[in-house]
Amino acid sequence: MTDLQLLRTLENYVKKGENIALATITQADGSSPGKAGSMMVVTSRGETYGTIGGGAIEKAVTQQAIKSIEMGRGGSFHYGLNTDQGSLGMQCGGDVDVYIRVFRQKPQLWIIGGGHISKSLYQFSEILDFEVEIFEDRKEYASKDRFPKAKNINLGELGETLRSKSVEGETYAVVVTRGHRYDQEAVEYLLEKELQYIGMIGSKNKVHNTLQALIEKGFLKEQLDKIYAPVGIDLKGPSPEEIALSIMTEMVVIKNKGNLKHLKDE
Repeated sequence: MTDLQLLRTLENYVKKGENIALATITQADGSSPGKAGSMMVVTSRGETYGTIGGGAIEKAVTQQAIKSIEMGRGGSFHYGLNTDQGSLGMQCGGDVDVYIRVFRQKPQLWIIGGGHISKSLYQFSEILDFEVEIFEDRKEYASKDRFPKAKNINLGELGETLRSKSVEGETYAVVVTRGHRYDQEAVEYLLEKELQYIGMIGSKNKVHNTLQALIEKGFLKEQLDKIYAPVGIDLKGPSPEEIALSIMTEMVVIKNKGNLKHLKDE
């Protein structure tokens, strides 16, 4: 595979919204099988294109690239190739420096509803570097003036717009429509999609009734476990901004596999 073919392969993965890494040898000393400038593309599943020399070095770099994709950041890594303890044990000997660059799509946030909480969610998502799509059936709440940097504003009957929308990459959804019926309808369509998170606003009583109605419609408990409802963490704040902050906090904890605890207690 030529360098141009390799870079086109990388471009195709990025266009499809897949997270991917490019590993490049920046320095090679001794008898390393890979030379400076050698490149290898690594997918999140460990598929590789191109080569940086094969053998133990390629295996080690592939594993590091997968970890880098998961963490969302790359860096420079040094590998000793000789048979000394702590090295890779390759007979050729030498040392190799590899730079891994991660190409990671921004996480996607679907906000179902365009009211006051949705507007605050949108504002927080801009700060946290999410790409946002708005779903709303009321024209006055689905405007570029209200959500100026949204990737898409999907105006129309919620069931229709959600049914036709494909998930691209790491996608989160928050349901904050104007009423119980619309929330349930939105959740039904979201449960059929591969989402990282589904949050639904509402009281405990409303949530219980919604989940019960979904069970009666044939949804399984395993599917309903995807739903975070009532959505958010208990900040006790009544304003749209504080409610949105509690939702974004919960969502980012899920995204980063974090913990809801005080750091001072560690």
